[in-house]
Amino acid sequence: MRIYGLDFTSAPKKRKPITCAVCWFEDQILKVETIQRLESFKLFDELLASEGPWCMAIDFPFSQPREWIQAMGWPTPWASYVELISKMPPEAFYEHIKAYRTHQPKGKKHHLRAVDKLAKSCSPMMIDYTPVGRMFYHGAPRLLRSGASIPLLYIRNSDRYIYEGYPALVARRFVGKQSYKSDDRRKAHCEVRRAARRRIVDGLKGPELVKVYGFKVDPFSIDEVELIAEPGADQLDSILCAIQAAWAQSRWNMDHGFPEVPGMGVTEGWIPDPALLPEGYDFFEQVK
Repeated sequence: MRIYGLDFTSAPKKRKPITCAVCWFEDQILKVETIQRLESFKLFDELLASEGPWCMAIDFPFSQPREWIQAMGWPTPWASYVELISKMPPEAFYEHIKAYRTHQPKGKKHHLRAVDKLAKSCSPMMIDYTPVGRMFYHGAPRLLRSGASIPLLYIRNSDRYIYEGYPALVARRFVGKQSYKSDDRRKAHCEVRRAARRRIVDGLKGPELVKVYGFKVDPFSIDEVELIAEPGADQLDSILCAIQAAWAQSRWNMDHGFPEVPGMGVTEGWIPDPALLPEGYDFFEQVK
């Protein structure tokens, strides 16, 4: 099956494109064939509209916290509030977030989804520093328009599946809390992050990944040196997202729908990764 993993940006251009790992998944081997650089949303939309079957994971929050959506008085079904937001100019959406934060007490300015708490990811309401709220604004309406199925959030009769990815969950298995990417150009700082990227790349070749995800990864038609050298780790992140997409495709039986996982919700969605499952959880027992 065709697998895509995407490192997303809210403003794709030549210098900072949407980075896409194009892979093939067969016989429990995920082979990374090439890395594409999508320098515009037009190219991203064309990929979403491409013929299936395929499975994709994209690194941005697909949904907003239920608490904020309800406080705004917006409809809670995912498709309904995404359609509403898609009709707003971007600055209007960002102003809604800023105005809400102004009246919230400290510690309640950025709500978290259940999956954010488990994944230790930042709030989808963040529009500065780590601007995932901007990524949501530009990405979620495109998913809604794509005609593909977004498991949990918007199931459609389609052989194209799009999952929310979070590459840090894969990376942490090899480097723990150590950061592996940065724009900081100080030599010592760069070498520490480069060493972390090397440990991740080495981990992709080792037995731990097979033990956890249940398949092998062959990313090395891609220049390994380049994967390690890239400070922002966009290419590496796209491969880590592809691993999550392949794991979802191999473990979540679409004929039976989603198994129950604590914290999973049809308003807030989910990130498919074994790190978020309770210890001893058995997918196949759940989908019988």
